[in-house]
Amino acid sequence: MLYQADVFAGSSYWDQLRSSTSAYTRWDLSVKQSLPWFGLQIYGDLNNLNAASDQAVINGAAVAVPQSQQSYGLTGDVGIRWQL
Repeated sequence: MLYQADVFAGSSYWDQLRSSTSAYTRWDLSVKQSLPWFGLQIYGDLNNLNAASDQAVINGAAVAVPQSQQSYGLTGDVGIRWQL
């Protein structure tokens, strides 16, 4: 699990136009299994299981106004490792 709080992103002369990122939580999964042959291991990773998006906002007086949003979707990889 990765949690990122709101992070300051940009300044402005006016307080209402200062920007930051929104807080978000992302869930990842990682597995590894040793195989009984020749020191082999198999592993796999899945990232962003809950499809969290990274959003920047302008801190207005009453509510935060979205400025930009990036969505990375679900990613993953699988591999084999050989230890000599």
